[in-house]
Amino acid sequence: MPQNTPKKKEPVALSAAIVALVAAVGPVLMAFGLEITDEQNAAVMGLVTAVVAVATGLYARSKVTAPERDPKPPITSETQA
Repeated sequence: MPQNTPKKKEPVALSAAIVALVAAVGPVLMAFGLEITDEQNAAVMGLVTAVVAVATGLYARSKVTAPERDPKPPITSETQA
């Protein structure tokens, strides 16, 4: 499997694709006879969007690290004297 897959490098793109998929599936199901109201559809979309946003944020946060601090003190006029 290639290393640069969207799942590995672009969690935001993957989350956008999930939300778009759910947004597309709802109207299709309604066209085939699923009876839900616009409010129910909006509630499902809101829930999916919120869950995906939180999951993406947690995943992205787990991949971020702070740069290492330089163990040497900075050079100032006081340390040069």
